Amino acid sequence: MSNPALLVIGSGLKYYREYLVRSVARRARAAGLDLVLVNNIAPTWQQPYFSEITVANVFDHDVLRAQARAAARRWSLAGLVCWDEPLVMPSAEVAAEFGLPGLGVPGVHGCRDKKLTRELLTAADCRSRGTPW
Repeated sequence: MSNPALLVIGSGLKYYREYLVRSVARRARAAGLDLVLVNNIAPTWQQPYFSEITVANVFDHDVLRAQARAAARRWSLAGLVCWDEPLVMPSAEVAAEFGLPGLGVPGVHGCRDKKLTRELLTAADCRSRGTPW
């Protein structure tokens, strides 16, 4: 198994995400971590930031999980990052499978389901816009 690594699911478009990738890469390397990407398109601007890039249909969640498991066999995964909205839930599931820190499946549900978000905020006695008081 190789060095510890941070698994990144989906890089997004350069204009919207390179600043995030640049920051994550700098901080990861300072912490002694490599960056490993599983992405749906062939890399262009991503190459200088990642030690390994796998191209796969990440929108097929079975394929995504298989690629994450393959990466876990090659790297000692220390964490997982995903900022691509359609991939947040399957990424949370992958993080849970490997016991990696993160938002977690219940947290993703709580953030994505607006009715549930309001119910949780109300139960915690926190005001939220649209909550009748």
